[in-house]
Amino acid sequence: MAMAKRGKMFGRGRAGRWACVVSGALLSQAACAETYTWTGTGGQWASPASWSPAGVPSAGDTAVFSASADISSDFSVGAGETALTICAESGATVRVSGAVSGSAPIVLEGGGVVELSGANVFTGALSVRCGTFRALSDGAFGSVEGGTTFTARDATTRWHFCGITTGENLSFDNSPGGNAIEFPAASTNVFNGAWRRLKEQYRGTLREHASVRFNKDFGGDVQYMTFALDDGATLDFNASFSSLGDGGMPRLSGTGTVIYRKPVTVKIRKGFDDDHINAVEMAKIAEANGAAAVAVHGRTREQYYSGKADWEIIRRVKEAVKIPVIGNGDIFTPQDAKRMIEETGCDAIMAARGARGNPWLFRDIIDYLEKGILHEKPSLKEMTDMMLRHAEMHIRYKGEYQGIREMRKHVAWYTAGYHGSARMRQAVNEVESYEALKQLLADWLAYSEGGMKAHDKNNGS
Repeated sequence: MAMAKRGKMFGRGRAGRWACVVSGALLSQAACAETYTWTGTGGQWASPASWSPAGVPSAGDTAVFSASADISSDFSVGAGETALTICAESGATVRVSGAVSGSAPIVLEGGGVVELSGANVFTGALSVRCGTFRALSDGAFGSVEGGTTFTARDATTRWHFCGITTGENLSFDNSPGGNAIEFPAASTNVFNGAWRRLKEQYRGTLREHASVRFNKDFGGDVQYMTFALDDGATLDFNASFSSLGDGGMPRLSGTGTVIYRKPVTVKIRKGFDDDHINAVEMAKIAEANGAAAVAVHGRTREQYYSGKADWEIIRRVKEAVKIPVIGNGDIFTPQDAKRMIEETGCDAIMAARGARGNPWLFRDIIDYLEKGILHEKPSLKEMTDMMLRHAEMHIRYKGEYQGIREMRKHVAWYTAGYHGSARMRQAVNEVESYEALKQLLADWLAYSEGGMKAHDKNNGS
């Protein structure tokens, strides 16, 4: 390979970086990355004299701090897909108070401490892998389009949120146990973005009079939330966390205050078995602990779905508590709904198995209760259109492979009791694509009087 100065073949490029040319093509930025060590004292990131070798680290480079430093100047991380890595070695604290801009990704690593306190406007992804990280300003996370990811080095890793308001999505990767998320004393923190991938090993601590508010529902991959609240601390949930382990509630300890702004409802059964009927007692406990409403299924756990629902227990619960009571069990028609309300005094009704294969039930109940209207059963054409719409929605949510397989039982419920329904159940269990389902339903609709003749003919049976 020949070598020459820039403009010829080989030479010293921007920021002390070597530009390499092979057959007239400039090699990738990553291939020419430099490692710079901080030697400056004036806090001017963009001064070549602050680095060894002389230059300014940017996208694709690594900036190493073997001793503590205060970066007070504004600077850009550059552009591109390769990251600028800031490495704070053990014992070093890197305080960045200048505004950071640019679109390249940023990686914070090393066993030391990195603090971000500037009005940052960088837009590349931020990856936090250093021993301790402190976010000290609203702009600490910039405007990260891809969110911020925290990955612990070991069990001593700490992340501090010190009085920030951010809309960024924060993800917490799997890592060694014992990692701590800390909110310092008297700090006010507001998270308008989602927290994701929060596992059991991450524990949050709110120090004295710290305040933390979550305004975005937690991601479905959040498994656990554990918080300790010191005196005067406030943890404010304006978000849902139904996907959590431990019954869908955070694990909390300490003497602070917890606020749940999203209503929490409780669903119970009549009791475990006929010898343990405790619905009234459980409803009172739920009410005493802040439940917004209680739903009561009039069967015991031992009954499962057999026998007849006991609506009398729903009436007894309604008389025992002041919060709204939702009645559940044996609601198959609009008339069932009206009768339950009249007999139990419940504030609302919950339809469950009655809606399988009959999504019109909810419309029918509302129109009957509010207007006295009883609708006719849907036509076969309406039913077929609804099954296809149902399948399309299922596929959008779960993909064709899983969506079609889960639709098989729904088609069986839709068509139960109609001519040819037994053969339909057999045929739909062989369907593996939306197009096959669409053809099957078209055959069933066109030949509903004759059962599955068309489908059998098309399949050679």
